[in-house]
Amino acid sequence: MSKTTIIIVGVVAIVSSICFVSCASNSRKVQSSAQIKYDVPKYIEPDWGNFEIQNTQCIQNQWMPIPDGMSQDSFITKLVDEYNACVVWHSVKSDMEMFWRWECYTDSAMLSMDLSIFNDDLAREKAQQLIKISAAGQRDSTIDVVSPMNEYVFWLSDYYYIGHFFNTDSLTDEVYWAATDKANWIDNYASMEEKRGQSDSIYQQQLLTMLDTATDFNVYCILAIEYAHSSIDGPHMTEALPYLVKALTAGIYSPMLREAWRTWRAIMTSEMGQSKDSDIPNAEYNQLRMISCYTMLCYIHDNPKDWLAVNNYLVTAYQDNICRYGTYMFGNQGMMDRIEMFPEWTKRVLNE
Repeated sequence: MSKTTIIIVGVVAIVSSICFVSCASNSRKVQSSAQIKYDVPKYIEPDWGNFEIQNTQCIQNQWMPIPDGMSQDSFITKLVDEYNACVVWHSVKSDMEMFWRWECYTDSAMLSMDLSIFNDDLAREKAQQLIKISAAGQRDSTIDVVSPMNEYVFWLSDYYYIGHFFNTDSLTDEVYWAATDKANWIDNYASMEEKRGQSDSIYQQQLLTMLDTATDFNVYCILAIEYAHSSIDGPHMTEALPYLVKALTAGIYSPMLREAWRTWRAIMTSEMGQSKDSDIPNAEYNQLRMISCYTMLCYIHDNPKDWLAVNNYLVTAYQDNICRYGTYMFGNQGMMDRIEMFPEWTKRVLNE
């Protein structure tokens, strides 16, 4: 798949085509046995009944810091800049949606963003341009804000394209899916996948027992994800939330961190409201995004040739906020998360 194709079709294509070439299942198991625990930012459980929905009002809690001792690593600082460039994009887009919906002015908060956090002058300049035009657009309806926003996100996907970091000529979808096959860690995974959406109480108890006794972190992450999928209610499986949070805040790397975060967020969006007018606490969702990406970043510092880890980091950072407008026309875009992350639930709903 070409770089041009990736940019046009977006993150879904990136997920399937940017992959780690050299990870046979045996080498992946060897890496998982180390299970290095990194010192990551502390997770502060939000007050889900009282949160800030204006992203730029709490931007300071969303920036990705450079981990201690890594400020001289140009590869790491580039990845940090990518994450923070995405923070600007997500925040501005979410706040502009609220302006379009309710005329909620956040231009002052946008203009007060401290962009000194960027190491790359170009990234800082691009972010500043987006912020200025978006803030001006809230005060002057004749200003075109949509085109600059589209230009920024295309620049973002091009400037931080993984092919700029590694030679991707030999990457294929087959290699990607082989590298991320959960059977690499759980021999009978196919039989587990078949039980998704069945609400089998005996199976659910077995999963809980395995979660309590799992010693391999990759296995723990898979079990937490599968527990979320074990209910017929799919994305309403709130019982799985503590296990997913534990995985995301452990400070241990796993190729499953991205899926764990998106699964957790899909369940949360089911609970927080599904209309375009619902409160959407993206800043709170992004707290766990940042912590999981911070874990990936520390791992990448120790394993800079692990292409899958770099891919997961880039794609997790780029993953859109839960938006009010988009492909799904009958509510907010949390539905698209649920459709993508819980296909067994989607199939059942469509057949009813």
